[in-house]
Amino acid sequence: MSAEKKPVLNPLVDTILGRLICEIWAEKTESNPQDLSVALYSNFSTQDLKYTSRSEKEVMMNILAPKFRKLIEAKNVKEIEYLFRQTLFGSSDLSKKIPRVDVCFEILEWLLTGFDEDELILKLVSVTFNDKISFEANFIQKLRVKYLEYMQS
Repeated sequence: MSAEKKPVLNPLVDTILGRLICEIWAEKTESNPQDLSVALYSNFSTQDLKYTSRSEKEVMMNILAPKFRKLIEAKNVKEIEYLFRQTLFGSSDLSKKIPRVDVCFEILEWLLTGFDEDELILKLVSVTFNDKISFEANFIQKLRVKYLEYMQS
């Protein structure tokens, strides 16, 4: 009897935000859609990437959202990036030492829909892709428009 294979986490396919990022990226004539996947997974082994349960994700977002909000109000970009990286790479007790890529996509979506901090969001998107992808300055504006269009359809 063979062991059941668990699905591999792929937020570029499994999340609205991931799919929209890919769609915008595909609009660039010199872009290769595979570049996004390569950059995203460049710091992880696929065995490291697991889905976060809905209940665990809820708990994490309930803890992280006020922290991010407070840091945004204080305009403490360094701490925001640090907290985001801790979550992304699983280097905090809250993340239980497990990379939480799916939670970071939730955080990005939450920031995109609730804050007009395009520069900050762009930085965190870049961090998500291991700073290996150069996004245009207006990328977040395009992403917000596409997201709103998607939600209204």
